[in-house]
Amino acid sequence: GTAEALRLIVGSQLELLQLLPDAAEKMVKDEAAKVKKSTPDGKVADALMTLAAAEVMLFKDESEKALKAATDAAAVLGKEGEAKREAEAMQMAVSAALMRGNGTKALTLATSALSAAQRAGDKKAEASAW
Repeated sequence: GTAEALRLIVGSQLELLQLLPDAAEKMVKDEAAKVKKSTPDGKVADALMTLAAAEVMLFKDESEKALKAATDAAAVLGKEGEAKREAEAMQMAVSAALMRGNGTKALTLATSALSAAQRAGDKKAEASAW
């Protein structure tokens, strides 16, 4: 839905340097408010918006915030049976842990990402988790 599309758009624009991190953060916050209004019980949409925010945080070198946001999103996605998206969130958490210089935490998170990818049957995500 909207949340997933926004995450992909924001992420690609950040990577291509077409969007500054502060502008991306504002866009994510604005869209998150809209998504929350339209789907008040939409836990998956909420988690995807949190994941989009985590991606922006990574670009802003806010690795501690990104780590928390990504792991929070992964927990919700896992509970909601969204194993493929959970694996994506865990991969983002791995990146945040590595930015913090915490290899031990990154390895633990990578193992969780691998487990989620295997539950989802997603070979591409499985390969990324290695």
